[in-house]
Amino acid sequence: MSDKITIKLSEPVTVDQVKYSELKMRRRMVARDQVLVGHLHANPAAQEAHMIANLCEVDPEVIMNLGMPDYQRAQEALIKASTASGEQDPKP
Repeated sequence: MSDKITIKLSEPVTVDQVKYSELKMRRRMVARDQVLVGHLHANPAAQEAHMIANLCEVDPEVIMNLGMPDYQRAQEALIKASTASGEQDPKP
């Protein structure tokens, strides 16, 4: 059983000269992660994007540069990271 969910990107993203073709999302720790992101942003969309970045341990700019299909896979992974063990990839 894996502790991380792998999100394979349909379009690689490059930020600060690092190319991302997949993201690995760790399991969500509700209290720590929610409090951290909640204090940073009042906007729910910004909170979600920063939560995904935090759980994937990447700069938020990586998430902001995802295409919509990849962002939707990241949203699906966020739900899995919040509710399940996260063994499987979100479907492309």
